[in-house]
Amino acid sequence: MNPDLERRGPAASRPAPRPDTDRWATRLAELAAACEVPGASLAFAHGGRVHTYVTGVLNTATGAPVRPDSLFQIGSVTKVWTATQLMLLVERGAVALDTRVVDVLPGFAVGDPDATARITLRHLLTHTSGIDGDLFLDTGRGDDCLERYVAACAELDQTFPVGDSHSYCNSGFVIAGRVIERLTGTVWDRALREQICEPLGLTHTWTLPEDVLRFGAAMGHGASGAPAPAWGLPRSVGPAGLICATAADVVAFGRAHLTPGALLADPAAMRRPQVDLPNPHDGGSQWGIGWCLDEWDGHQVASHTGDTIGQHAALWLLPDLGTVVALLVDGGRDAEFQHRVITELLAELHELTVSEPIAPPARPVRVDTAAFTGVYERAGSRIHVTRDEGGEGLLRMRTEPTGILVGLAPTRTLTLTPVNATTFVGRDEDDPMWRAVVFEHRADGPSYLHYSGRATPKSPTVYGTSGTHPEPVGEALAAVFREAGVTGFLHAVDLGTGEEIGVGADEPVTVASIRKIPAAVAYARQAAAGVLDRAARHTVTAVNREGGGIGTDSCLHDVTMSVRDLAFFMMSMSDNAATDKLMEILGTEHVRTVAQELGCPRIPVGRYRELWDPVWAELGLDADGDLDAQLDAVGEDRIRNLAMLDPRRSASATPREITGLLAAIWQDRAGPAEACAEVRDLMSRQLSQHRLVAGFGDLGDAVRIAAKNGSLWGVLNEAAVVEYPDGGRYAVAVFLRTRTLGGRDPAADDAIGRAARTAVDHLRRARPAPASSSSSSSSSRKETPR
Repeated sequence: MNPDLERRGPAASRPAPRPDTDRWATRLAELAAACEVPGASLAFAHGGRVHTYVTGVLNTATGAPVRPDSLFQIGSVTKVWTATQLMLLVERGAVALDTRVVDVLPGFAVGDPDATARITLRHLLTHTSGIDGDLFLDTGRGDDCLERYVAACAELDQTFPVGDSHSYCNSGFVIAGRVIERLTGTVWDRALREQICEPLGLTHTWTLPEDVLRFGAAMGHGASGAPAPAWGLPRSVGPAGLICATAADVVAFGRAHLTPGALLADPAAMRRPQVDLPNPHDGGSQWGIGWCLDEWDGHQVASHTGDTIGQHAALWLLPDLGTVVALLVDGGRDAEFQHRVITELLAELHELTVSEPIAPPARPVRVDTAAFTGVYERAGSRIHVTRDEGGEGLLRMRTEPTGILVGLAPTRTLTLTPVNATTFVGRDEDDPMWRAVVFEHRADGPSYLHYSGRATPKSPTVYGTSGTHPEPVGEALAAVFREAGVTGFLHAVDLGTGEEIGVGADEPVTVASIRKIPAAVAYARQAAAGVLDRAARHTVTAVNREGGGIGTDSCLHDVTMSVRDLAFFMMSMSDNAATDKLMEILGTEHVRTVAQELGCPRIPVGRYRELWDPVWAELGLDADGDLDAQLDAVGEDRIRNLAMLDPRRSASATPREITGLLAAIWQDRAGPAEACAEVRDLMSRQLSQHRLVAGFGDLGDAVRIAAKNGSLWGVLNEAAVVEYPDGGRYAVAVFLRTRTLGGRDPAADDAIGRAARTAVDHLRRARPAPASSSSSSSSSRKETPR
């Protein structure tokens, strides 16, 4: 976006052609018929005049014609009006854009306390609050509906940290409307009239049905052309999208944004870019205060669209050309219709070329789509993404409305064609307009699907062996992770029946010290084969120590011990120096081969320097200097963005791969029975008992748990096998991404145990009843003596 576009006026020296405006009386009807639009109203300001044209009917069931004074729902174009109301208060000194919401609305809260304390008015008006904001909640028709709606926002989750990205947020504008009520002392609807409608003389702009009914009002229509099942949305979402107006009134409002003093002293302030859009193919590349911003043919365009129940609106401003266009539609292929109208109209008025929508590339693009499949969910919408068998690199996306939108918004299924590694396009059948879908993976949190202006986070996939979604246990696991403030991934499997439960089980995760399990198997194999002498003595020196402070890693002097004891220190206390020495003895390539054989081909394998020197280089640190002192000067953002912590850019595994590794060890498939038994014994000697083991603490010695945990910056993990007296054995792996980078996190530690216990309890309930009272004891396994 070029900030000088308004000032230099690229078309100032070009004489404006005289448009044949009369032809739009028929051309609008032709385009509407081509796009199956029941009715439309077009108004545009050009050359000092406002031109208005209409076509079709307000309601296909009644045949009432559209007239220039007919009111349409302008949907989310309302948000520009609400933003203008707040900016009027900002200009008058009643509040500032960076005022926190809690400072204006005492008691305001969302689900995340940190977000509650940080969200400002600017965040609300730029859709950067991170609030999961498609809450279409009916709180009644009373004047307290906004107050009651805002109170309900206390349950809303965050899709991302405050200010971290952009995601279209209806709830944010309802909250903004409530701020207006507090600052003006009147309800939002009345404040709208006093602040905007009356100063501009807008006689055909209303919000409440009883006012709209005094005029001819449009009814929305579905894909079949039949009237929609409902006329409008609840009053409680008014500031986000309940204005009804004529196209001429919408244009009059737009013209006020081109004239300093008409409403705002500095209306251009609302058109200054505030945030880049993660999906720049969805109507604009940036967002201002209330406005979506883009460039067409070198001209700045400020716009906003709106969709309600079968009605669609668009408002475009071209500030340097002085042109404002509003187009209101009550159904049909609205996106195609609006694009064709604005393209043809601006070509006629200014010889301007409107940017073409995104479309599939001329040559097919090959993309690995495995990471994109899954379920993405936010308030009001659930999106299923699966691989499409119809072509390489294609995806199928199915969107489902949830909550109050069920039955009001349509379910859509799109086949997605890749444009590049993360951008896809899809469209409805017989619709020439392609819609962009952008996938984003974040190393420090969930993946996102950016579509229709929203950032929708990927939900951990919860499933059972049959592929069904076990709702009760899925909700319980989600609650465990949510309450701890972590992102969790889990896989658990009954080693007897094969029944399983998973939460993001096939997502790549950072494994940290769980990587030591394949090394233990490699050691035990060689020892069982007689290739390696368990009693052979080796010395851990400063070359092996990395300063982790555990076991030999914290020693000041060289330590000599047996190979078996190196393995014991590696597994019992996660001694990194002992691990480094054992890797030296075994050979990195041998351990890597074992890991591949055991189904963990991408798990990190290597000695300390091999794994950590790239990290220090990425951070620009001297590996031979005082690393602790150097790390103190490194910002958290740089650490969170390390390749090592991004499982898609570095060595990793999946929860399913880790439970598969455990299953091979417990079922004597990882090597000779002697070797598997020794690994089981080593894992049973882990000293740490405060994570997964704690989840089964109430069972005491009734269960045996053999485990290996792992920790890294913002990563807490544990994998284990839990054995019950009845012979039941359950492999479970839990991987967490935490909000904090270092130090103890008791809530996250507790979540590992609670999640593991929840999953295992579910698997035990799914077990078939034993055939007899004696059968359960026959499967118990005799281990190496402890």
